[in-house]
Amino acid sequence: MKKMIWSLMLMAIVLPMAFGAQTSIIVTMLRTSPSPVEPGQYANVWFQIENRGNMDADNFVFTLVPKFPFSVFPGESASKYIGTLKMYEPVIVKYKIYVNENAVEGWNDLNYKYSMTSFSNITIYGKSEVYVSYAPQIQVIDVSPKSIGVMKQAKINVTLINLGHGEARHVKVELTPPQGGVTILGSNTVYFNSILPEGRKTASFDVMAPDSNGAESIPIIITYEDNNGTVETHTYS
Repeated sequence: MKKMIWSLMLMAIVLPMAFGAQTSIIVTMLRTSPSPVEPGQYANVWFQIENRGNMDADNFVFTLVPKFPFSVFPGESASKYIGTLKMYEPVIVKYKIYVNENAVEGWNDLNYKYSMTSFSNITIYGKSEVYVSYAPQIQVIDVSPKSIGVMKQAKINVTLINLGHGEARHVKVELTPPQGGVTILGSNTVYFNSILPEGRKTASFDVMAPDSNGAESIPIIITYEDNNGTVETHTYS
């Protein structure tokens, strides 16, 4: 009778140790580039995979299972074979994806799965959210007049166009002539609240030419925001 009780006590100690050994996988989408991603464009996405369990995960495979509006870049494998995913040694995987041109603006699911052979073959499904947005793209398409007479006043007109698919907000156009060159009469900055896709705006500046002949390059700095508040700055000269 004592022998039987001892056997039962031994089982009570050993079994929890055996079933307590496990893997605990944490998948985190680190970032996308660009951010947000844009319909009709390619983007890079990075995932961090970490094993927070108390045993290594063997034959670990991470696979993207994208659905509309995402797809894996042609020629790139959706599966990344990691092999042994060691405890608390994060692994980072990178994918190049395509965002369908008909994607809806907002948060969209990017699905994935992973499998391993620790204890038994298992496959776990998960998803991360990726923000899709139509980005603006402001460009300078014309600056006129092309020349100004010595010591003459003139109005320089800078014409902009939004070639992107999203609204450009808080657009700032700034002339920054070098010292001793063209003089800005008044403010050197013009603001526009918004420029819609395919929209055009003209910023006008009153200037005076210097008292000597010669060619002069006047840098034009354009700053604007997209719908998410991301700021873009470009310099033209």
